[in-house]
Amino acid sequence: MTCEKCGREIRNSSGICVYCAGDNQAVQDDGGAISPHRRFCSSCGEPLSGGGFCSFCGTRIALEDQPSVTNSSNPPLPPVAAHAKSTSAGSGKAIISLLSLGVFLWILYQSGIFSGLLSTITPEVQQSMHESFDVGYWNYRVDKMLTLGQLGKGSFAEKPDGRFVVIFLTVKNGDTTASTLPPPTLRDSDGREHSTTVKFGSDLPGDDLSIVTLNPGVTKSGYFIFDVPADALVLKLALSGGFKSGQKALVPVY
Repeated sequence: MTCEKCGREIRNSSGICVYCAGDNQAVQDDGGAISPHRRFCSSCGEPLSGGGFCSFCGTRIALEDQPSVTNSSNPPLPPVAAHAKSTSAGSGKAIISLLSLGVFLWILYQSGIFSGLLSTITPEVQQSMHESFDVGYWNYRVDKMLTLGQLGKGSFAEKPDGRFVVIFLTVKNGDTTASTLPPPTLRDSDGREHSTTVKFGSDLPGDDLSIVTLNPGVTKSGYFIFDVPADALVLKLALSGGFKSGQKALVPVY
């Protein structure tokens, strides 16, 4: 055949002219049929039969130059059917995404992480000792505070690392299920948060509320023990309304 660009004779099977690199897309196959979709190696000009390399010269074939193969048993869908299939697949993915999001939010709710998020946007309500107040699912009344240099007697006697601060209070579970009282913290004037500590054999009146589970509607009096530094001054008790409420109260103790 003759190259359409330079007019020189090239092989019938060649799509790329070896003289001028002209692209002769309309190529006559055996029998004279025109095959406009045929692809040819850009290096040697031989027709490509599929795969990633030219079967004549071994040159790697770019993806866009590889001959397309149409599966006659699966003809392409008409535009309307293709759109319907695409829409159906998209709807399925959206439903799966919504279900996954629902499961994720449920896990956050059950683990109490929401309470931490809510506490960042819910202000702490200032309350006073000797007065009953509600915080979330719980009702509190802070009765008194003691500062001690030792807990227990005899072989059970224990010295603090700093000083023991014991907070006596009365609590009521206002939730619909049995629950352990949310652990309070004791905040000093430097903004440091001190957690409770359990001391067995402390010889204190009442129960250590940090290890007590209350049924719904039950009221109980007891105490929390804190071991705070000797220089911790102007203490405030931070109380929570429950793991799912996010509400907090701050009570100055003295």
